[in-house]
Amino acid sequence: MNMSKGFVNLVKCALGRVPSGALLVCAQPPAFVVDSLLWASAIGHSELPRYSTAPPTCTGDWIHINNMRFHGRHGVLPEETRLGQNFLVDIKLEVDATRAGASDALEDTVNYVAVYEDVKEIVEGPPCKLIETVAQRAVNTILLRHPGVQQVDFAIRKLAIPGVPSVVDSVGVQIRRVRQGHCPAPQLEPSAGGNAL
Repeated sequence: MNMSKGFVNLVKCALGRVPSGALLVCAQPPAFVVDSLLWASAIGHSELPRYSTAPPTCTGDWIHINNMRFHGRHGVLPEETRLGQNFLVDIKLEVDATRAGASDALEDTVNYVAVYEDVKEIVEGPPCKLIETVAQRAVNTILLRHPGVQQVDFAIRKLAIPGVPSVVDSVGVQIRRVRQGHCPAPQLEPSAGGNAL
């Protein structure tokens, strides 16, 4: 049977990996991945490496640190860097809490006090013009210093802009970064009856 190169690439994309282990970005449902693997294996296509159909080991465990308040000097306006302003930060860290849940030992999890100190170092540190830059630096620091963190959702908000009358409660940025080689956990969607837990 002859498979088109497009289908081969689609299956490789569905696998989410190539023989070197590098990740491809693809949003295919798990059933499609399994069906594609089984079908490709059944016909013995030579361009497709053999992969396990076992699901990736993602736990979906999260550490939340909310409403961290810092005073920083980030912004484009001179008043922002001269006077500074308050920033609120919320982060969600995807971790595997299985071992910590069983051992009750701090060394088996990500120490959120250390994460707080890392975020403080960035937000209260040297000024950046954009809060996007502040967010990226903070997330990079978390991923570098805490190998147990697999994914970071990071939101930062300015509560006021010095010297500018405000008609909003806050302005902010939210970013998500995933450690290379990690499968992001599925996100819970709010139900029709209310918010997801």
